[in-house]
Amino acid sequence: MRFNKGKQTMKRYLVMSAVTLSLLACTSRGLSQHWSLGGNTGLSLLSGSAGFQISPTVEMRFNQHIAVGSEFSINTHYGAPIIWHPYFKYRIAIRNSRLDPYASVGPLLAFNVPGGPCFGFLFGGGLNIPIANRLSIVPSFVAGPIFGVGGGVRPLVLTGWYWGYFTYGMTTYTVPSTTVFAFSLRGGIRYEL
Repeated sequence: MRFNKGKQTMKRYLVMSAVTLSLLACTSRGLSQHWSLGGNTGLSLLSGSAGFQISPTVEMRFNQHIAVGSEFSINTHYGAPIIWHPYFKYRIAIRNSRLDPYASVGPLLAFNVPGGPCFGFLFGGGLNIPIANRLSIVPSFVAGPIFGVGGGVRPLVLTGWYWGYFTYGMTTYTVPSTTVFAFSLRGGIRYEL
């Protein structure tokens, strides 16, 4: 008899657990589960050199105003720099409007640049313009400094003639790092999950 009661209690716990997990997993739109995927493409300047940029993005919205996201951009500048940019976004509500302007700020890590990886900050903003259910286009811009570009120690090979023999000598020289300014004007698309 006791064994059957324990079995029924265990069955209830399993059913309650399954219902709870299915409710948590199947919630289509909760504030803590508001995700959007998309991408940006456009023109960018890196220390006066123009290039083309493509970047996939992912973003999680916590409430009506606050979101965090990340983008990973590939650029066509000299050396094809790759930039990873996690960001904090603040959305500005406009009463009786479907437009959704925002401001963003975040650090960046630039790979494939001289003296890289380099660290910097990007500040920017944009505007979400809804065009269909859960789909919007997003014109935006970002700008900011990238520190420590081009610095490091480089080898220097010296050649010459010494008493009729061709000789080699090797030394190093230090290249000072510089701060470059990054600017990007782009258009994007977002799909809210």
